[in-house]
Amino acid sequence: MKSVDIEISSVCNLKCINCAYNSEDNIDKQFMKIEVFTNILKKIKKMNNLVYIHLVGLGEATLHPKFIDFFELIKDLKSKGVNIGITTNGTNILKYVDVLNKFDTITISFDAASAEVFDKCRPGYNFSKLVENVKKLTNKKKRFSFIINNYNFKEIEAFVELSKKLGATDVYYEFANEPWIKKNNRHYDKTNIKLIIDKLKKSNDLNIVLKDSPVSGVCNYFDNVLKFNQDGTTSICPFINKKILFEDIILSRKALTEDIENLKYSECKQCNHFSIMNNGTKC
Repeated sequence: MKSVDIEISSVCNLKCINCAYNSEDNIDKQFMKIEVFTNILKKIKKMNNLVYIHLVGLGEATLHPKFIDFFELIKDLKSKGVNIGITTNGTNILKYVDVLNKFDTITISFDAASAEVFDKCRPGYNFSKLVENVKKLTNKKKRFSFIINNYNFKEIEAFVELSKKLGATDVYYEFANEPWIKKNNRHYDKTNIKLIIDKLKKSNDLNIVLKDSPVSGVCNYFDNVLKFNQDGTTSICPFINKKILFEDIILSRKALTEDIENLKYSECKQCNHFSIMNNGTKC
């Protein structure tokens, strides 16, 4: 396992339309305790080939009252070759800009190239403030995220231009995950969007990525990432509301892989992370 996601906060201050945070099933909203985080670090330090620790989850990490303390606990891993990353909605950039700039990678969730579309996709914050605050970030890898949905798909190309102006190194696109939208309500054509993004890749120096269904393995999340919840348990992924002890997810990995492959979990059937080889009817 090369990557670990740690959800230090399942509390958020926005109501983004693409996010499972707004699901009725997601009622366990709390902050991770320092001792839980310390215990997680003891476990993952024993993992072979660990290259990336990512503070990310259904909540906003920078809302944690002890956010700085969490960074202090993981920063020493950088000297051991482990990259430290964070995904943020950008609402606390000014408050923590000095700390945020010490992360190797920072991902800022935008989902829009204009204030009008931003207000529809990410209600609760101001687009102009986000744009101005992002300019203060100096991370080696600054990635801007754009989850494609019915409101923003016409701004895909404009988002690349915005990203270049704001000094992004990477642009990340992903289709809104099907478990949280109804497929027959989609107003855009995936095939056409893939062609547009492919052209953008060829005509820009930015590292542009479209997360799509993998063509091998079972699930490109479960195959590559270990997720820790705010209570110290692990999960198969952010979308399946099933908590598992760390020891059990390691010992039962083969059985869990078979469960995913056999579609035991309904969320897998239309998920972007599920292998297209196991789900030929996708798209």
